[in-house]
Amino acid sequence: MGISLSNTPSFNDYLRAEIPFQGTDSVKSFSVGLEFFGGVEMELSKRFALKLDYSYFFRGNTYSYVYTYDISYHIHQPVLMGYYIFPGKNFKIKLGAGAGYSFAQLSNTVSGSEIIYNASGPGFKGEILFNAQLSDRMSSYLSGFIMGNFIGNLKDSNGNILQDTGGNVNLSNFGFGLRLGLCINLN
Repeated sequence: MGISLSNTPSFNDYLRAEIPFQGTDSVKSFSVGLEFFGGVEMELSKRFALKLDYSYFFRGNTYSYVYTYDISYHIHQPVLMGYYIFPGKNFKIKLGAGAGYSFAQLSNTVSGSEIIYNASGPGFKGEILFNAQLSDRMSSYLSGFIMGNFIGNLKDSNGNILQDTGGNVNLSNFGFGLRLGLCINLN
């Protein structure tokens, strides 16, 4: 499981323009989201590994004024990562980077009326990872990462683009986070 702080400038501007209450400054530049992740890694040598990483990131907010605004989104983020390995006695430190293609969906519900928007685009990730050996087949997974996605304009099922006074709204973002988990060695 992971937690991250991300900044979605276009989406944040949309929220500040859309929500008609005087506390629009309560829409913070960076917001917290949760992610679930998994991956398959193959060590090609003692110093290099490749990993197919997948994370499901989600975030939701509810704002109330005259209407209730329930806005949430999730992003599927598959990434192909390459790692340089620094081996130690009973641990490994890995420094990695990679790129992938992300798929996002936003649910915008205002007083019970829901509209779903979809978008996609390329993304990147950098990660530093610590694996401590727990047994012959299991190790810890503790990492810090930075990431960014260039997700395009949000469109509903009819092809209409979500807009605010500044133009088209997208979920392009950048941020950083932490992950905690377990690795299982199948060799």
